[in-house]
Amino acid sequence: MKLLLKDDVDQLGRRGEVVDVARGFARNYLIPRRLGIEVTPENLRLIEVEKKKIAVREEKRKDELAGLKRRLEAVRYIIKSKVSDEGHLYGSVGEKEISDNVRETIKVEIEPKMVMLEKPIKETGLYEVPVHLHADIVATLKVWVVDEEGKDRKPTAAAPAEPAGEG
Repeated sequence: MKLLLKDDVDQLGRRGEVVDVARGFARNYLIPRRLGIEVTPENLRLIEVEKKKIAVREEKRKDELAGLKRRLEAVRYIIKSKVSDEGHLYGSVGEKEISDNVRETIKVEIEPKMVMLEKPIKETGLYEVPVHLHADIVATLKVWVVDEEGKDRKPTAAAPAEPAGEG
């Protein structure tokens, strides 16, 4: 049975899509919960109108996220942590610490699951951390991990020994 989805349904499809499902699943689950409606000529016209609305909404959302990306990338995020004399952290800096630092620094909420670290950060230094804002939009944060006094214990030739101010 062909159904037009009125809302996103996990493992089935997104709002506005036409999907083919078993009759029982449609009658007993999707239609009573107002997740889908039968495909008729009238509903097909509604599909096109709905798709246009979704496309406009998605384009507006992408524009907002592109602005957020520029805002996120314009700042250097400094995370202070306990550090040994060799520059190794006592513990590590992970996705949650980075998302918390973004919230404190520029007052923007990002979910820890949006931060894509390959592995937790365990040494001082400057790191480029990707943040997935949307399927097409990835911001790259500059995260500087320093000791509690604000100094990088292992300066490199490519980076100054102390982090510059934010911005």
